[in-house]
Amino acid sequence: MKYLRFKLLVLLCVLAHSLGSFAYDVVIDGIYYNLNKSNFTAEVTKGDYLYSGVVNIPEHIVNDNKNLYNKCYWQASFPQLC
Repeated sequence: MKYLRFKLLVLLCVLAHSLGSFAYDVVIDGIYYNLNKSNFTAEVTKGDYLYSGVVNIPEHIVNDNKNLYNKCYWQASFPQLC
């Protein structure tokens, strides 16, 4: 019984650790976004890879045939942009 509890605990830890890899909703042109479809906004966020060089962030993006406007937040990704 203790061994089964230990296996379940390890499984839960692995699952909890993997949740961080889904920290964004969509990638468009190499930029990671979180989407808020209720107010048609998108925000730039961290992704699987680091940004480097010049990153051009558009004023709006199209996702699922809907225009979403970028909303600027103070995020760890680009605090100097807001």
